[in-house]
Amino acid sequence: MKKTLSVVFAVIFAFSAFVSAHAALGLIPEDKVKGYVADYMGYDESKMSDYSQSKTTHNFLDYYNVSFKYDGVTFKVGIDAAGIVEEYSYNASKIIVPKKESGIISEYDAKGYALKEASVSSSDAVFKSETFRKSGSVPSYSYNFLSKTAEWNVEVNGYTGSIIKSEHNDQNVIIMFFIRLFAKIAALFA
Repeated sequence: MKKTLSVVFAVIFAFSAFVSAHAALGLIPEDKVKGYVADYMGYDESKMSDYSQSKTTHNFLDYYNVSFKYDGVTFKVGIDAAGIVEEYSYNASKIIVPKKESGIISEYDAKGYALKEASVSSSDAVFKSETFRKSGSVPSYSYNFLSKTAEWNVEVNGYTGSIIKSEHNDQNVIIMFFIRLFAKIAALFA
C-alpha cells in the first residue's frame, strides 16, 4: 500500500512539475502561434492570408504545422511550443530567409560555396532556382543552376557553408548552350 501511494504521489508530482515548467518556460499557447510566426518572418500578421495550423505532440511538447500566404508566396512552418522552428519551406523563385534566423551565412556566401563546388564562375552560371529552407532545425540554401556543360543541384549548410548535397547531370556543350539560352529568356519574363 505504501509503494502504491508513493507511486501515485510521484506521478502527481511529476505532472504538476511538467505543468509548472510548461507555464514557466513561456511556451507559446495555441492562439498566439500566428503572431509568433509573423514575428519570426518579420511580417505583418494582418497581411497573412489562407492561414491554417494543426497541432500534434512531439516529446511532450505541442508542435504546430502552419501554412499561410504572404505577398503571393505560400509558406509552411513547423514550430514547437518552445518557439523552436524545426521546419521552414516556401514556394517562390527567390530566396526568403526569415528575419529572426540568426547565425546564418549570407546568401552571397552560400552561392559562392555552391559555385566553388561546381568549379563554375558566377558569369558562367544560369540559376534556375534558389531556395532557403530549414529541415530538422538545419538551415540550408539549395541551388539549381546550369554551367556550360552540366546542370547542377547543390545544397549548402546555412550555418557552416559546407556542402550537404551535390549532384550534376553532364550534357553536350551545344545542348547546354540552348538550354542556358532558353533559361535566360525565361528568367527575363518571370
